Amino acid sequence: SSTSRGLGDVYKRQLAYYNLAYITFHKKDYATAQDRFQKFIQLQKSGDATVLADAYNRIGDCNLHVRRFDEAKQYYTKAESLGTPAGDYSYYQLALVAGLQKDYSGKVTLLDRLAVKYPNSPYAINALYEKGRSYVQSNNSPQAIAAFRELLGKYPESPVSRKAAAEIGLLYYQNDDYDRAIEAYKHVVTQYPGSEEARLAMRDLKSVSYTHLRAHET
Repeated sequence: SSTSRGLGDVYKRQLAYYNLAYITFHKKDYATAQDRFQKFIQLQKSGDATVLADAYNRIGDCNLHVRRFDEAKQYYTKAESLGTPAGDYSYYQLALVAGLQKDYSGKVTLLDRLAVKYPNSPYAINALYEKGRSYVQSNNSPQAIAAFRELLGKYPESPVSRKAAAEIGLLYYQNDDYDRAIEAYKHVVTQYPGSEEARLAMRDLKSVSYTHLRAHET
């Protein structure tokens, strides 16, 4: 019938816009990609929420890449509000945008919300690391160390945990807590042998030990 043919044509146009949008997105032509994702959304509207959320997330990404943070937040929020499994990505990106806008407490709030709403999210590891980084950037070393230690406790094998372990050592060193700095750096060396973090920890360990020795001599 003409109706089913008409619906088929709309579906083909939707698919074309969606695929073309992704092609230009991967080519980093974000203005064209955004335009095509928006055309897809206009045709899709009340269709599959998962695909719609994906398009909103990609428009959020397009805006983020060109540092239009407020627009990015609008689209990530729209994506998350659709209640699809991809909502954890939207929350994670909203948190990153908050950090880029130097709203570190807002970033922590969003990361905490992500952990509660999507406990099994693949972004959980990075979210804990980013939480620690937020506290570093807002000069709250005790909270930063607590977040990094939680990450080490939950995901000790993760490459992100290696970075967190090294950050703990650096935070103690910066706060002149040399004994704990030495302990933290030794943990990196023994726990992650052969890694770049272990190599840097060995270098910093020599520096901390020397500073510590001088401090005891004076």
